[in-house]
Amino acid sequence: MIKRLILQAYLFALWLYNIALSAVLLFTFRRAILRLVGNKIGKKVAIHRCVTVRSFQGLEIGDGTVVNYHTLLDARRKIKIGRHVNIAHDVAIYTLGHDIDTGDFRSSGSSVEIGDYCVIFAKVIIMPGVKLNKGAVVYPGAVVCRSVGEFEVVGGNPAKFIRMRERNLGYKLSYEFWFGH
Repeated sequence: MIKRLILQAYLFALWLYNIALSAVLLFTFRRAILRLVGNKIGKKVAIHRCVTVRSFQGLEIGDGTVVNYHTLLDARRKIKIGRHVNIAHDVAIYTLGHDIDTGDFRSSGSSVEIGDYCVIFAKVIIMPGVKLNKGAVVYPGAVVCRSVGEFEVVGGNPAKFIRMRERNLGYKLSYEFWFGH
């Protein structure tokens, strides 16, 4: 009973934390809140409102990265996101789930790593243990169950190789628009 009450208190605190992240209009303050609880957040990171984070800690986000509206960051097993990564709206990045092949349905998962200059389009689902290497692109609606090589473009369910991307990347992202989508 006590263990369940402690879990409920933790989940309530996490809910309040996510409300606070969404209520803050300025990106500077949103970055400050994330850093305050122990996350590593780079310079000019634009985490838009209505992003849900499933852990107080476990996020590492590089300079100039954009995380758009209605994205789920399940950082319970750590999410490391590189520099100048563009994550569109309605993306879900999972690090923890359940082992469907065990009798007790125990929790199972591992960290997710997203390299520099990756592009993740809208409504993508990234499963635990996946690594998107530098410059990888994931097309809209894809379900990524396996790691993606450098500069590979993938799409579909499950995500499959489509083509290679240009390797000469050096752009800097800046999408700190308060009310943009």
